[in-house]
Amino acid sequence: MKPFHRRLLLALVAALAVPALVSAQATSGDELPPVLSRAAGVKDPVFALLLGLLDSDSYGTLTLPRLERELGHEAARSRLPYRKLRELRRERSRSDRPGLVTVSFTGRLDMPIPYQILGYHPGSVTGSEGCEFQEWAWDTFVVPAGGPHEPEVHLEGLHLLRLRSGRLSVDIDWWLDALMGAALDDTEVAAVGLFRHQGRWIGMALGKNKKGQNRSGAFDFGADRIVFPFTQELRVVARQLRWKLEATAAAASPAPMP
Repeated sequence: MKPFHRRLLLALVAALAVPALVSAQATSGDELPPVLSRAAGVKDPVFALLLGLLDSDSYGTLTLPRLERELGHEAARSRLPYRKLRELRRERSRSDRPGLVTVSFTGRLDMPIPYQILGYHPGSVTGSEGCEFQEWAWDTFVVPAGGPHEPEVHLEGLHLLRLRSGRLSVDIDWWLDALMGAALDDTEVAAVGLFRHQGRWIGMALGKNKKGQNRSGAFDFGADRIVFPFTQELRVVARQLRWKLEATAAAASPAPMP
């Protein structure tokens, strides 16, 4: 099995996680604006609305009825199962902890992947009824060059979300798993990165398979498709985000008792 199959599935999670992560622009004491803006150049109307919340730095509780009102007739153009959402909430970072993003669904998450591989829906995205994420954000983020084949990469509007509680995973249908080999193992998602690269919104899922091997994939929200081939630049970004995630999580952890 070629590596792009693994990246394909993780890229799907990066895309599907947006309603559960990005749109969680909520805090106690904050309210969403009367009219929500949309991110320019994003094809799917749900993604455009949710990524627009990041662009505008909007805060407040987003419920499913509010989301449906904002979408209006455009909802029919979306392939996302957004009606599984109950409520999204986001808390600002404080001096003693990073930001917190929470999401609640109408039940335990279990939905078919709404994209195909070789004409088949390869499996499902599953998760707990509720998830909580730690959030870190940077207006600009520079991935340093790692050599002649690893150029410096500039990201804008980076949001890095680490799963703190709950579960989010890709479950592959058994027959497809058997057909394509161990390289298509089920993957537990540990974090999602959302950023603009060269003016385009990109979602990147980071996780591990059952053997503890790193997996990553990217989704282009402008083209509404998997990023394939997975470019060298994005490989460098994935590695750097893993390192940054470990560093920021360690810094956020309380010091051990003497």
